Amino acid sequence: MKKIVAFIDKTNEWVGRVSSWSVIVLALIVTFEVIMRYVFNRPSLGAFEYVKYIYAFHFMIVAGFALLHNAHANIDIFILSFLIKQTYPGSDFLFTLLLPLMRCSSILRNNFCMGIMGFQGNIMEYRCIPGISG
Repeated sequence: MKKIVAFIDKTNEWVGRVSSWSVIVLALIVTFEVIMRYVFNRPSLGAFEYVKYIYAFHFMIVAGFALLHNAHANIDIFILSFLIKQTYPGSDFLFTLLLPLMRCSSILRNNFCMGIMGFQGNIMEYRCIPGISG
């Protein structure tokens, strides 16, 4: 088991270091888009999409690297401000798992509802439930 964990840690380390260079590509595309849009008044069609995809790639791939080095944003600050100043070993795992699952369930709910409305031919309304935005 320790060999498997060590292998996963080494893989996360390598993938995090290699994929961290995607930020430079992201910065170059944003710089190109700003220059084209505001200097030459000729915005590119796909630059915004490229930026979204590269940022999503970077965010998802580097997440394991951040967790490996305990460099992610913790919610322990909120817990510890309300409770006794102790470290709860399960809180890091709980919130690392709980918050992304909550967001994923929200995305799945909205996409499911939009898919149903698309099959019905009624895709005028973005929100699945009136009054609640996605």
